[in-house]
Amino acid sequence: LAPRVAHEQYDRDADDINSGIESLVREGIADPHRIVGIGHSYGSCELNWLVTHENRFAATISYDGCGEPVAEFAATSLDGDNAALAWTFGGTPWATPVAYKRQAAATYAGQIHTPTMFVVNEQGFGHFAVAEQLLYEAARSKGIPSAYVFYRGEPHVMQRVENQRDLLARAVQWIGRFASP
Repeated sequence: LAPRVAHEQYDRDADDINSGIESLVREGIADPHRIVGIGHSYGSCELNWLVTHENRFAATISYDGCGEPVAEFAATSLDGDNAALAWTFGGTPWATPVAYKRQAAATYAGQIHTPTMFVVNEQGFGHFAVAEQLLYEAARSKGIPSAYVFYRGEPHVMQRVENQRDLLARAVQWIGRFASP
């Protein structure tokens, strides 16, 4: 298989997401002023991209994803599971650095405008949460409400019931704060 065109990695997904949202708004199902985005894992990577490229969400929750492909490549090198990234970007970070930089949400951190809660699990993607930290700091520096929640000892999919309850309570409060009627 030929590699994907790296500049399409998140743009195509964003087009699909936006098309779906626009359809829901057109049908009167969604209020365009109260749309909330929540993403986990790859969905979080996409959400990090969206909040740095547009301002359509009232608020977002980015949960244990990524946004910095070079850090992700490095972290997945440890377990030999970075072939998909090399395929996606047409090579390694040292062979195709422009492709990796172009798709890093962290590259566009200064463009964030959306109140976002970043959730990171220590044993999940916490080892390469560079983008989330950078996006959080960029939002704070611009006066945009943001939160950074870190769960120690949790894997990529949260296991402890007390942490699941805590995250759910935080998510409900976050959404209510920005998307309530």
